[in-house]
Amino acid sequence: MSVRFVVAVACAGVLAAGCSASEDVSSVDPDSSTSTAAVDVGSTSVTAQSPVNQDKYYLGYGKHAFRLDSGQAGCWFNPNTQSTEHLSCTIPLPATDAPITDPTTGIVAAANSVTIDSEHARKAINVAGGMLAGPVLPTGATLAVGELECTALSATSMSCKGRGGSFTFDGDQRTVNVTDSNPITTTVAPSSSFGANSSPRVAGVGEECGTISSKSVGSLPVVVLVGQVDCAEALAIADAYLNDTAVVKQGQGQFADVGGWACSWPYVVGRSHADSYLQCSDNRNEPKFSFRIGD
Repeated sequence: MSVRFVVAVACAGVLAAGCSASEDVSSVDPDSSTSTAAVDVGSTSVTAQSPVNQDKYYLGYGKHAFRLDSGQAGCWFNPNTQSTEHLSCTIPLPATDAPITDPTTGIVAAANSVTIDSEHARKAINVAGGMLAGPVLPTGATLAVGELECTALSATSMSCKGRGGSFTFDGDQRTVNVTDSNPITTTVAPSSSFGANSSPRVAGVGEECGTISSKSVGSLPVVVLVGQVDCAEALAIADAYLNDTAVVKQGQGQFADVGGWACSWPYVVGRSHADSYLQCSDNRNEPKFSFRIGD
């Protein structure tokens, strides 16, 4: 079967801005000798076909892109942003979803994209645009670029995978399931005592649990932001986040999972990033318990 479609391609020199013009692209002829497999997306069942010719999705500068037939979601294969493969997909998730903190930019907002690289797959916040600039990927077709690949499961839904993980996006339900191949976790045994600074044992919003010191930043207060927090645990997590060399911090936001707490250096409204405090929460997206490290 042959599928013919009209695509939008990025204007030369302004790919990141998502500028596009119409171009008629020749038919995609899946290899009839390749076996097919049924894929279920909610109540929709589609048949996965042979990979399409990636040259038809090449936008120049090492980049490939596609969009779904609905025009509401698409992906950008961009090897030039990192030393390894990198995929960024724009997806129309509800703006009412709980905000996340983007590990690359530190921006706090509702997720509107998913990225996959050689290490991780994660929800993200796309501020650059350009992910909807590529040709339509027909339902059932797969675009593979290096070790990354995406399949259009329907006009509104898709799945993508790479070494760093995978995700499936259901455009009808506006839900996304992300699997990270290498989630960062660090186990920290909570300390039961931090001397005179550990009172009260449980603190509420605005209460200080005590102070933590490090060679790089000096002494910082640990103060509850959300919920009721066990001070001994908060001080132990804060101490590990600041001083434990086994804790790996990622990106400008210094993201790390420490003993089940998601810690980072967030942007605080009304402050420069340099003047912001550090923060740890039980859940990065919808915290029930959270504390800050610093003023």
